[in-house]
Amino acid sequence: MASVAEELQEEGRAGYYLGPEANGLALTNVDRVTENGPDFQFWASYGRCEVGMFEDGGYADPLSVSTHAWRADVTGITCQRLEPQLGVPAASVSGELTLFTGDVLVSVLPVGEATGSAVDGLELLSGLRAIGADGPARSLPPPVPDLAAWVDATCGSTPGDIVEHPVEE
Repeated sequence: MASVAEELQEEGRAGYYLGPEANGLALTNVDRVTENGPDFQFWASYGRCEVGMFEDGGYADPLSVSTHAWRADVTGITCQRLEPQLGVPAASVSGELTLFTGDVLVSVLPVGEATGSAVDGLELLSGLRAIGADGPARSLPPPVPDLAAWVDATCGSTPGDIVEHPVEE
């Protein structure tokens, strides 16, 4: 984990995770994704793989946190605006609890028995921290202006708003 923290620091980026344990699950993997992803992507996984959300028999970790570069593509998503969390906009983006900070999205995804909806991830946010930080964050940096405007347009500006972005036929 220290090498990933150093790599992110050298890049001037933050990757977020829930600490050494979350929801009774141990941190099992941290990974700076460099292939087949957005310009920036960091994953933290908790627990051991279980048959999960993939119907074709794939496996998913019971809990994961991803930090990834913001992309303006909204095709095929449904977004429900939530109350701000840790001082930044929050939403359920196609079922994933997502926070918008700086120029990245931080998504908390409980799978299997650990989940019911994105709101289930809210209780986990008290442990959210940047990799390399001494403890949980009390607040996150605000989103850059373009991302803040995108969140309002994509998810609505009022908690409870639901905006659907269907796949174009």
